[in-house]
Order: sequence, then structure tokens, then C-alpha cells
Amino acid sequence: MTNPVTSMEQVQKKFADAFEAVGNYSAHQRDQAIKEFQNALDELDAEIDRMENRVRENWNTMSDETKQATSSSLRQLKDRRNEMGEKLGAMKAGGEKAWDEIKSGFETAFKQLKSAWRSADEKSGSVH
Repeated sequence: MTNPVTSMEQVQKKFADAFEAVGNYSAHQRDQAIKEFQNALDELDAEIDRMENRVRENWNTMSDETKQATSSSLRQLKDRRNEMGEKLGAMKAGGEKAWDEIKSGFETAFKQLKSAWRSADEKSGSVH
């Protein structure tokens, strides 16, 4: 079985690397940025699934307070992930002229995702 902490750290690093790459790409390199970011989102989806499975496996042993906090954190993480998916869609649909604006929106969404991820990881930490 995969170590959940190692897996989470690997996905976070890949996601951060992809975000940094997106920030460094010019409008002419947009397709490569899209590909890298899509791969990172796919890995994030898999990590969210693993996190949800850990929570489900331990649900009966969690306190009501922990259940509520964990559910809220996971919901926020999914919301932020969906926002990143929307940004990816804008990136795919946007032309070269909109590239800088899209990258700026990506940066904001990425910061919110990192915050939600940290919170969800802390809340589910009791179920590692």
C-alpha cells in the first residue's frame, strides 16, 4: 500500500512544479503548460480519492467534531480543485492575448488550493 504522506507530498510537489512551469511558459508554449497542468490535476484527483478512502475507512472511529471538520475540509479542497479545473478550461479556450490574465487567475486559484489542501490534510491527519 502507498504511504499516504509520501503520496501527498509527491502530488503537492508535482502540482507546485507544474504551476511554476505554467508561470514560466510564454503564450507560445501554452499547449505544453496545459498538458503539464492537466497531468497535475489528474494526480490531485487521485490523491483526493485516496484521502476520501482513508476517511471512509476510519469514519466510525472519528469523533463527531473530527468528522465535521474533515468533511468541511475535503469539501473546500474539492471546491478549490474544481476552480483549478475551470482555470484550466479557460487556459484551453483562451488565446495568446489572454495568457497573462489567465496565468494571474491561476496563481490566485493555486494559492487557494494550497490552503484548502493543507487544511484537508491536517484534518484527515488523524486518519493516516
